[in-house]
Amino acid sequence: MKPNTRIERLGTLELVGVTKFGNPEKVAFSSAWEHFGKIADEANISRIGKDLYGLQIYSPWFPNRLEITYLASIVRGRLKEIPIRMLSKTLPSGKYAVAKVEGEVNGIDEAIKHLYQEYIPNNGYRVALPLDFEKYCTVKDHISDPSDIEVWVPIESN
Repeated sequence: MKPNTRIERLGTLELVGVTKFGNPEKVAFSSAWEHFGKIADEANISRIGKDLYGLQIYSPWFPNRLEITYLASIVRGRLKEIPIRMLSKTLPSGKYAVAKVEGEVNGIDEAIKHLYQEYIPNNGYRVALPLDFEKYCTVKDHISDPSDIEVWVPIESN
């Protein structure tokens, strides 16, 4: 089944979180979320009812070495200081192709493939920046896996 896909405009977005670097086939990027949760708890950063973001930044050598930087994160919002063990990344405003993920976390790869291999090239767009992110919408608690997930890819017209 093809994911539900749309185009969205997004303003500048500052994310704060915890990073992991490496090849997704060899590095357990899910462990970034464990670290993020521990540091967020220590810093009293509430996640309940908020969106979380799994930002993937692709290095210039990605096609050959398949290495990325992954940021398990939340919008900075009113956070006055960034905790010492967290980093900040600001995404520029722009247009994004967005796919709703079917099948919770296990459907993320399929949504990414759909956007990059089908939707973006077949609709007159190209990828605008070397990144994408998963948006875990309105987190309910700190234990269960989020069920409302979207994949966002920055685009521009050909």
